[in-house]
Amino acid sequence: MHLTPYQTSHCASGTNCYGQEKVDLVSGQDVNAGIRSTESWINQSAVTNSNFFDASGRPIFIGRFGNAGKGIIDGPGLVSLDAALFKDFAFTERWRVRLQSQVRNLPNHPNFANPDMNLSSSNYNKIRALAANANTRVIVVGARITF
Repeated sequence: MHLTPYQTSHCASGTNCYGQEKVDLVSGQDVNAGIRSTESWINQSAVTNSNFFDASGRPIFIGRFGNAGKGIIDGPGLVSLDAALFKDFAFTERWRVRLQSQVRNLPNHPNFANPDMNLSSSNYNKIRALAANANTRVIVVGARITF
């Protein structure tokens, strides 16, 4: 998934907007560089909103929008590997037994939710949950008798 950094603290463009505003990218910095973790998903030094504030921290309505593009950050993505094994045994012409095992999320890989991309948030750049469809490893073993 591709994510977009934004801010909601004020209307940086001064256009009476309400909602998400673009932030600025720092020249020479790669937003997707560095080691990724749940505490810091992107290169924080590549994104700033300091151009929208004066030295005392008050908003400056300068009549422009941030230069960050849409979808510039690579999200965590999803990884899932499922497997199944089946073995049929015939005891007579009429009686058969099937042994089966199914494993969901075989490597037990955690699938994280997207990090918070709101520069105004205290959880900015942090992942605080698992993805909505994240599954822990599930193993199902069974037998089926056919006659």
